[in-house]
Amino acid sequence: MARKIPLYRRIRSLIDDLEPSLQEAFLKSVSDLRNQIVLKQVVEALEARDVDRAIRALNIDRAAFSPLRRAVEQAYGAGGEATIAAMPVLRDQTGARVVVRFDVADLRAEAQIARHAGKLITGIVDDTIVVARNTILDGFSQGAHPHRIGLDLAGRISRATGRREGGVLGMTSPQAEAAQNLRDRLLSGDTVEMRKVLGMNLRDKRFDRTIMKAIEEGKALPSDVVNKMYGRYADNAVKLRGQMIARTETGNAVMAAKHEAFRQGLEKSGYTEQAVTRKWRSAGDGKVRHSHQEMNGQTVRGLSAPFVSPVTGARMMHPLDTSLGAGAEDVVACRCDEEINIDFFEGRGDG
Repeated sequence: MARKIPLYRRIRSLIDDLEPSLQEAFLKSVSDLRNQIVLKQVVEALEARDVDRAIRALNIDRAAFSPLRRAVEQAYGAGGEATIAAMPVLRDQTGARVVVRFDVADLRAEAQIARHAGKLITGIVDDTIVVARNTILDGFSQGAHPHRIGLDLAGRISRATGRREGGVLGMTSPQAEAAQNLRDRLLSGDTVEMRKVLGMNLRDKRFDRTIMKAIEEGKALPSDVVNKMYGRYADNAVKLRGQMIARTETGNAVMAAKHEAFRQGLEKSGYTEQAVTRKWRSAGDGKVRHSHQEMNGQTVRGLSAPFVSPVTGARMMHPLDTSLGAGAEDVVACRCDEEINIDFFEGRGDG
């Protein structure tokens, strides 16, 4: 008889399988956001120096990230189904086997995934608006032409793909600031500042020889060349952000669904939370953050008790959980797992 794959391996494999789809959904959302921009309307608002109107013309809204929302919802459903498939056989108080199926339409499950996806997308939209506003104000302060500012926001149309590439929309605020630093350094003509670009990890290294030549000659790079470098940096930054969102949010959705699947199983079988113990398991390698190394093996009873980091004080219902206020330092790209065990001799209802 084939050996049953342990749940933690199923979950880790599922997260790895789903990450590319969620990353693709984020990149698709950003691409659609850029390509739906009517540049003429944005430039007209910028010419009037009306920042708010320019931002409205970008149409940055939650609907633009619908593909990302659907990908998160799919990850949640897949996580619940995988958990049920690997869950130990449950029996009711009479000893009869209980058939458990993950109900993604359960009101509690629906509310949970709606909160999860909603918080994620609201955060992305809010940050994108901040990035857009800062880009516009930076452009004004430097005396940039409104058309250039518009292109920095939306990106420039690629001759190869016919789609906009290299726009600031989609980057985080720190990434957008770094992209602006790259531009300023390359246009400065200051060899010390220009050399700093060679240490920026997200630069397109194919331009390194061009930068080195400019440094040797002590000359600033032409603006059209800098625009290309800026665009490639922006694309690399958005791709990296997509990877980090996929890694974090896929895991969060799957872990949340795993937690919910056990709750549904308990409810159907008649066991109470006292039948459950949960243990924090780190990934067990040198890449695990110190706070999670300290949490390894931490055990709590029931499904409602949070894990608590002795280092940061963060409270989490499961790895990657942010519902109790855990910050990025405790969740981004986390690879930890929650081991859930049911003691069939504990937590029986009075029946």
